[in-house]
Amino acid sequence: MTQKHWLEKEVHVWEKEKIINKSQGQAILSKYGMAKKPAKVHVHEEDKQSKVIGVVAILGVILIGLGFFVFVASNWQEIPAVLKLIILFGTTFLLYFIGWKIGYDTKRFPIIGQALVFLGSIMVGVTIALTAQIFHIQANFPRFFLIWFIAIAPLTYGFKSKPTLLLALILFGCWMASFMSGRSHMFNILEGFFEGFGVFLFYGLTLYGIGYMHEKSVFKDFKSVYQGFGLLFTLAILYAVVVSELEILENAGGHWLSYVFLVTAALTVLGSAFYLGKGLGKVQEFSWNVLALITALGVWIFSLSVENVSYRNLTEGMWAFLIFVYVIFFILIVLTVLSGYYQRKPIFINIGLLFFILYVGYFYFTTVFKYLPKSLALVIGGLILLLGGWYLEKKRRMIIKEIKK
Repeated sequence: MTQKHWLEKEVHVWEKEKIINKSQGQAILSKYGMAKKPAKVHVHEEDKQSKVIGVVAILGVILIGLGFFVFVASNWQEIPAVLKLIILFGTTFLLYFIGWKIGYDTKRFPIIGQALVFLGSIMVGVTIALTAQIFHIQANFPRFFLIWFIAIAPLTYGFKSKPTLLLALILFGCWMASFMSGRSHMFNILEGFFEGFGVFLFYGLTLYGIGYMHEKSVFKDFKSVYQGFGLLFTLAILYAVVVSELEILENAGGHWLSYVFLVTAALTVLGSAFYLGKGLGKVQEFSWNVLALITALGVWIFSLSVENVSYRNLTEGMWAFLIFVYVIFFILIVLTVLSGYYQRKPIFINIGLLFFILYVGYFYFTTVFKYLPKSLALVIGGLILLLGGWYLEKKRRMIIKEIKK
């Protein structure tokens, strides 16, 4: 086989595996006189189209699934127990099999295949819940979330499915919340989030650190999922501390899971130090990790050492700590945006700007809104949101466009 034939064959393989698009493949071949030079090499346009197709495919799969579930549910009482089990387990297996076949084996419809795999992961939860109902097993949400998580966690890596990974991380969080609340009722999960707030702070940081471990592996695409989810989780909880002005800490407890995730978060921070100097944005990424861990540790220790926390009863020491949290939270937002810019991660930039808007909005409604007439304060607030939103969106698009070049 000549070098030209080898190159032509390889380019077609790259196109099939979505490593490059058709215009890029044609540009490569034209360089060696094997094809006509394209008028324009499309870099991002096809990616945008594939994302739109992906969204449409996922919506289509969800609608088909809903239609099937509605049909089965309407006749559920009349179906024999054995047939119910066959329908549940058979549907789950078929979703995974067809998704694997068309999305991973033949790679003819990768986006639809991934959507079917994700729907199969949701179907696992439906199968667990309805199987328990068939055999009259009492509902227990901690056990339900844990079994669902254990069932789909290995498949996350088997299929390299980022949506399934995100679902698994959410399920594990729901298990912890329901487990810490000590109750099986669905609405008590929120109580678990508040009572185990230290657990979730360190859980978010652990996920952020786990992202590092995937950077040099075959699952490197998972890094953005772990870090994005961990980043969002950690900043959301710290923002709750800010807006509640420490009052949320009153119900926080020292659950044993807090110590487990404190250790894992500390270990992942130490592990992230080995990546310093190995790429742009690593300093900002590491700085965010260290600063967030110190802040989370300080907030958690503070929650264990104080009682009757309320805005009216804050002592001088509490005020000093609250101001410290205000300042550190703003620095974390800045580091989030900088890390996203230097590492070319739009998700970091989007999360950073989201919390910047929420942060500014909090200070506006706790200061300016209190001292101005309500009508005038609302008008000014609306103008700030309109103009500020327009400017930030403009800057966000400019930054993302620049990092994608």
